[in-house]
Amino acid sequence: MHAFLATIGPKNRATLTDLTIKGWGYTKAHKALNHPAFTLLAGAVNLTRLHIDCQILWGGPKRIAKQLYRDGFHWLEAVGATKGRVDAAVELIEISEGILTTGYGYISSQSEDVSAEEAMEEFRAALRRMLH
Repeated sequence: MHAFLATIGPKNRATLTDLTIKGWGYTKAHKALNHPAFTLLAGAVNLTRLHIDCQILWGGPKRIAKQLYRDGFHWLEAVGATKGRVDAAVELIEISEGILTTGYGYISSQSEDVSAEEAMEEFRAALRRMLH
C-alpha cells in the first residue's frame, strides 16, 4: 500500500474511493511501512470503503482493532476531522470474513458460535473506544 500511495501522488490519492489491502506488514522489515502507508492514506479524503483482505495480526477482533489503531491513527483521525465525527472511519472499514474469527487464541477462548458479524461488531466497538 505504501508504494502504491507514494507513487500515485496526492492528487490521485484524493480521488480514491475504494481500496483493498491484500497484505499487511508484520515482519520486522515490513511492519515499519504500515504507519507511513496510513499516513499517506490520510490524503484519500473521498474514500468510501477500506477493505482489509489479509491477516493483520493474530488474536481476535480487539487485538486487530488495537493494531489497526496503532498503524492507522493518522488516517482514522483525518477521516474523523473531514467527516466531523471522530469515529467516522470505523464505518468505512470492511474486513474479509474469517480474518477476525481465526486469530490464534480467539476461537479457543470464545464460543464456537461467534459469527463473522459479531466479530466485526466487536472490532468496530473496540476501535471506536480507542478513537473517543
